[in-house]
Amino acid sequence: MLPTGKLATGARSELESFLKEQPENFKLISDLALTNMGLGDKAAAFKLIEREMATLPIEKDALAGPVPSEDLARVAAQTGEPDRAIAALQKLLSLPYIGGLGGRAAYSRAAPARSNVRSASE
Repeated sequence: MLPTGKLATGARSELESFLKEQPENFKLISDLALTNMGLGDKAAAFKLIEREMATLPIEKDALAGPVPSEDLARVAAQTGEPDRAIAALQKLLSLPYIGGLGGRAAYSRAAPARSNVRSASE
């Protein structure tokens, strides 16, 4: 579960401060994107996901490179963009990637996308 309220606002401030010091740290970018998602700032979350994808492209790092696509799927699913979430998940499923998609936590995070008819038929 993502923090909300004062805790999330404080976390966002801390992450923004750390990111100024380490602008290429994809883990900080990811955490900040997910924090913004939790705060309901969809635009900021997607902007950070784009930054994360530029910082860590799959072509640059085959092991960690898919992580931004996973984050994109998570943010899209949680912010009401099931088509975007499904596209990101399909991309991940086409890769030899064993990241965080498995397990119950991923299943519950993908609940908003599962209700989309397209996801069940493809």
